[in-house]
Amino acid sequence: MKRISPETRVFVSFQWEWVRILDAKELHRIKEHSKVIDIFRPELDVVGLTTYPSPFHASPAELPPDYYTWMSHHIRKTDEVLFMEVGWPTTGTGSEEEQVAFIQRLPELLQGINISVVAWALLHDVGLAAFDENLNTVGLATRAGQRKKGYLAFEEWRRSPR
Repeated sequence: MKRISPETRVFVSFQWEWVRILDAKELHRIKEHSKVIDIFRPELDVVGLTTYPSPFHASPAELPPDYYTWMSHHIRKTDEVLFMEVGWPTTGTGSEEEQVAFIQRLPELLQGINISVVAWALLHDVGLAAFDENLNTVGLATRAGQRKKGYLAFEEWRRSPR
């Protein structure tokens, strides 16, 4: 790919919760787990991550302070990180209040990581049969387009100085 288009930024996306689960089960094999990312080097320009913590944590308050900074076990300090899909549902394993709390905790949880992009998973809820209740309600607005409290929280974070 780089030979054909050297300016194209190459990345692979990893589902962060599964990395954390694997590390927790096999702490003695963390360096081995990192090989899943390292195998793409040197062509890897950005490390892409997807994160949906609600099925694994009852509330945003339960996320440990190192929830995302734990990635320092797997990536280099200079690696650029792209959170290409971030979400917390407003029904199922979540609520509107929890979505807001998660968004409000993100700046603290992501501090010290070389992040280029944080993209929320869905602008608005969907009603897809292939998705469960969680994925269908991860949007920042309802299916009808009404902004949820999370929309305002995300907008406030986006506008805040970093």
